[in-house]
Amino acid sequence: YHRFGEDSYPSTSLSIEQLEKHIEILSKPEYNVMRLENVASAITRGESLPDKTVAISIDDAFKSVYTVAWPRLKEANLPFTVFVSTETIDKKYTSMMSWDQIKELYKSGVTIGNHLSSHESMIQLDSNTWKNKIDFAQKRLTEILGEEPSLFAYPYGEANNEMKSFLRERGYTAAFGQHSGVASEYLDPFFLPRFSFNEKYGGLDRLKLAINALP
Repeated sequence: YHRFGEDSYPSTSLSIEQLEKHIEILSKPEYNVMRLENVASAITRGESLPDKTVAISIDDAFKSVYTVAWPRLKEANLPFTVFVSTETIDKKYTSMMSWDQIKELYKSGVTIGNHLSSHESMIQLDSNTWKNKIDFAQKRLTEILGEEPSLFAYPYGEANNEMKSFLRERGYTAAFGQHSGVASEYLDPFFLPRFSFNEKYGGLDRLKLAINALP
């Protein structure tokens, strides 16, 4: 996910009604909603997971994550991860969460991941630039949270083999694109797929297809 209830951005936003229906379905006992880092760890170790295991991630740290999604996900006791691009928070854009809000989420048990310092397509940047932007964001997040994030999400889901190798060398446990698909031990843990949802592609049929899909 990206935004919630931000109708001016239908290509990245999910309506509040859609979100509540998603939560209702994911809260059913047949689904096993786990923390993303635990899913990633199991995949990299080749460990089995319960059937219909699902992880929830949200990119960019828009303010509607804090005001709309978090209260509902917290009430449903559904864990989730937020991937943060640090510059947009440092610049205090009104559409984004503040560092205080991100820290509040983190202290409540929400996982925070690295999403580059600036939200740019990394494949358009030279390698020294994107390496510096990964490291800068990691340093900033560690300063704020007191702990190094272990997960990374590529802005726009775009990556290459050099990026995957760099993240592995830096000690991350997994990294994620935005290509639809089921994460499994058969795939590169540094380019795992995720099903993206928005108003047009956030219907219940698509949600059910995604959360019942097999690798």
